[in-house]
Amino acid sequence: MNVYDFPSIFTEEHVPRTWEYIFERQHELTKKYIIIEEQNNLRWTIEIPVDLDTGRGQAQLKDMAWRIIEEVGESLEAYLNLSDDPIHAKEELADGLHFLVELLILSGLTYKDVEGIRPQIIIGDLEPNIDECVSNVVLKLGTAMNCLKLKPWKQTHVKIDKEKYHKKLIETFEVYVVLMLKVIRHKVDILNLYFSKSSVNEFRIESKY
Repeated sequence: MNVYDFPSIFTEEHVPRTWEYIFERQHELTKKYIIIEEQNNLRWTIEIPVDLDTGRGQAQLKDMAWRIIEEVGESLEAYLNLSDDPIHAKEELADGLHFLVELLILSGLTYKDVEGIRPQIIIGDLEPNIDECVSNVVLKLGTAMNCLKLKPWKQTHVKIDKEKYHKKLIETFEVYVVLMLKVIRHKVDILNLYFSKSSVNEFRIESKY
């Protein structure tokens, strides 16, 4: 079972509500995956959203951040391998979007916090290359995670600057969408690909994959 098994269901008329649809769907998946991860003893906290001022809450967010980077790495590897099926690079970015939206949800953000962003690719000489797009994601996500100061090796409790953290998360979301547009090109295709992959994930949950 893969994304090819699920046809596109969205058209351009759905694009204005892209993030509303995706956040709603990801919230449903998050609740199901929390149960699985808790059963596997691999979940730091089952709270939605997490308590940002606890070590376990911050550890869960950093866990999610690494999942995003892993998917970006897999996508980049496929993108640079011209013999690969082009859908592979796109599918890995859809996986990363699942984790990124979950990271925002766990951090207390909603689709309303990102619906105002207007990321776009400028075609021509000013179009960013893939390395720049990936670098921007790593930079923004890394600095967002650096706002979480409850590190395992520290003995002092530093309260999080939530406004700064949320701002950096939204910036991360924006550059991630730019990366997706670089590889996938059209927002409606991002919406359809996300839902196709979410259907794959739903199937895997139900079949105990």
